[in-house]
Amino acid sequence: MFRWTQCVLCVLCMTSLLRIQCHAGQILFYVGSPDLDHHRYMKNLAEEMKTKSHTVSLLMSSAYLKEGSDVGAKNGFVFQSPFTAKDLSWMYTIMASWGTMGESKPSTSTDQMRCTGVAREICITTPRELTISNLYLANCHGLLQDEDVLSKIKSAKFDFYVADPSDLCSVILAQYIDVPYAFAVPTSIENGRHDVWTQLPSPSAYVPHLSTGYDDDMTLSQRVINTLVSTFVTPFGERNFRRPYEELKNKFGIKPEQDLREAMLWTEIWLFNVHFTFDFPRPLMPNVVPVGGLVTKESGTLSKKWQRLMDNSSSSGVVLVSFGSLIDLSLMPDLGETLAKAFARLPQTVIWKYSGEPPQGLGENTILVNDFPQNDLLGHPKVRAYVTHGESSNLHEAVYHERPMVVLPFYINQWLNSKVVESRCVGRRVLQHEISEKKIFAALVTAMTDPKIKSNIEELSFAFRDNFRHPLNAAGLWLNHVIKFRGDHLRPIVHELYTFQYYLLDVGLFLLCLLLLPFVLTFFLIRCMCRCLMKIPRKIIGSITKKEKHE
Repeated sequence: MFRWTQCVLCVLCMTSLLRIQCHAGQILFYVGSPDLDHHRYMKNLAEEMKTKSHTVSLLMSSAYLKEGSDVGAKNGFVFQSPFTAKDLSWMYTIMASWGTMGESKPSTSTDQMRCTGVAREICITTPRELTISNLYLANCHGLLQDEDVLSKIKSAKFDFYVADPSDLCSVILAQYIDVPYAFAVPTSIENGRHDVWTQLPSPSAYVPHLSTGYDDDMTLSQRVINTLVSTFVTPFGERNFRRPYEELKNKFGIKPEQDLREAMLWTEIWLFNVHFTFDFPRPLMPNVVPVGGLVTKESGTLSKKWQRLMDNSSSSGVVLVSFGSLIDLSLMPDLGETLAKAFARLPQTVIWKYSGEPPQGLGENTILVNDFPQNDLLGHPKVRAYVTHGESSNLHEAVYHERPMVVLPFYINQWLNSKVVESRCVGRRVLQHEISEKKIFAALVTAMTDPKIKSNIEELSFAFRDNFRHPLNAAGLWLNHVIKFRGDHLRPIVHELYTFQYYLLDVGLFLLCLLLLPFVLTFFLIRCMCRCLMKIPRKIIGSITKKEKHE
């Protein structure tokens, strides 16, 4: 009896293992952005899929292989970019210093310092065309020209493809590989771009357009502006954003019969870095899954170096400062000096992630470092505040560890994220045209001392942590689900509707016809009656006339 039990158990174990192996496959992850926050997001997702018995390979640009980026090419593919990592850092800093929100252009010497190497040609010849989209486009051209890498990818015969659509080249690659695909977006949902690609319903009454800078509680005038922008600006802006990629795709002969927007509508599933305890609530579709907080985790043990630094820090606490991996503040001396002077007025120790020549006005309380263990330091009890540029993953980490924030946004979704921080009252934001020593100092003091901010960040952190499962596990489960069963049952029929069907123009026309039908019938009835009544007097007059003639 015991032997039979053992045999049955062995058979069951073998069956379950075979079932797992049947669904395991080869997955290609495309890291499409130079931002290390995006890299962390994709890396964590790739590592999670490894735990589910999948084989994972990574594709990235040679320009993204910089120190700290261990997403890398150890088990993947690297294509040659026309840029280097330093070029990208310089160009992103140039765009940040021009300041879409109104900051003045930096000094000439700094411009010359940035415009070296490959970047020099772009800065001098086409300064107005130096945009994030054009940098991605040039990088995409490098990928599509790299026949060696593309042939290796094609011959690897991947079963599934996951990418960051911040770079639309990821969609072109999905068409080239021609396997089922999903998109993992390291940012919040950007109304004006992502809602078009996913066909998400975006009511203008409470879903702000990315470019307006509004929160979800809008006044009448703001709702009017938001409606006009969403109705008229979004279609043209999104189409112009796609156009150069469409031309590039057609140039290389990659599925010319299918445009990029149509390709995105056939995505198996979308994973967005959104957590509705923090981000503005909005309607979603079944194939759009919020996995905000994917990079969050408990803080680890600090190394001896960092533990010693924290132990020797001010008794008033510590302020952490980081503006990501792409903004080089040493190339923005005016902003660096303003920040340094504001930090010098604080009683707290300031640990500032900064490279290059130290800014003027640097206080004795400020320590400049090339990098720091952000998650572990945010979890340290002596940290009082966090100064950041406002990427979604950074804000989620700060919320997770109950740290009030001061946000200085530079790009795109960072403006919306900073508005969320202000709206939720868990910190302060300072826009570029508002930056001054006094303003930054006041924002930091308020963030660290305001009891409402302290109460809100504690409550928000508690709600943020209270998940049915960790967002990373949820993302892995959803990806595994669509790998097994595809995403047809999650994809709404809206993707197959014509424009007039989606906006119910045909229904409106039908109802208008029904509404007008009684009036039309009444009109023709009255007209008919009038004609009949007009004929009666004529007949009477005619008969009288004939009678008189006869007499």
